[in-house]
Amino acid sequence: MNAPLYQRIQALEVAVLKDNKHIDTISVAPRKTINTREEVEQLFSKALSAGEEGIVVKRKDVTYQPGTRMTKNGWFKMKAYLGDNELDVAVVAIDKGKDNQVTYQLAVRDGDKYQTITHCSSGLGRVDRDYIYDLATRSEGPLLQKAPPELRGWKIHDPKGGYIRREHWIVVEMTAAGVRDGQFIDPVMKRIRYDKDVDEVDTLKTFESYEEVCSYANYSYGCGRSENMFQLLHNSKLSDKSPSKAKPRKVTKRMIVESSEFS
Repeated sequence: MNAPLYQRIQALEVAVLKDNKHIDTISVAPRKTINTREEVEQLFSKALSAGEEGIVVKRKDVTYQPGTRMTKNGWFKMKAYLGDNELDVAVVAIDKGKDNQVTYQLAVRDGDKYQTITHCSSGLGRVDRDYIYDLATRSEGPLLQKAPPELRGWKIHDPKGGYIRREHWIVVEMTAAGVRDGQFIDPVMKRIRYDKDVDEVDTLKTFESYEEVCSYANYSYGCGRSENMFQLLHNSKLSDKSPSKAKPRKVTKRMIVESSEFS
């Protein structure tokens, strides 16, 4: 796994998957070599037009680093986050989610009640997350084990998690890559809305109409060329110029073994 991507693919194709009789279950994903950001944008727009969620971009000379799929490493996903279709929601509970990440229950208004609509573990910096936790736990004691009467919340799974007291709910702005079967795809908290009170969060009706907005936006050209996408490309190591060709290295037995373990 210490070999760069292009050598790992070569090892798979010439050794591990040579004369592969199980192509329906084991295969190397289709790929295209590009040189500039403009080509990435074109592939991204093409994927959205085909109804795909996005694309994965990898530098051909990058080595595999478990748990570090980040823009600065030249290995990242590009999805069409709906930058013009944010929702203002209330942070109402803290729990543990996938891979033991801290996750938050986000809620919208439904009459005089609030309804949890999603879990979210992405977005916001450490300072903002610490602020939410401190506000929720240090003012009047630990998190609640039962939802406050104003909230129709989801079940808490982590013994150390719990519901936040109504007076300590805060408003955050969130967006997502879309909605499928009533569930957000990759929701992200963008910022804390210090200028808004909890009574001003979006309504359940707005959330229910969000899926229609997402379906339209995912097929629009404007969504494919969002500011988020440009920022992602700007932060990546992709260049506007063609890179110099990497000197090829001979595929060794060790590489083949490592590629077998990787696959």
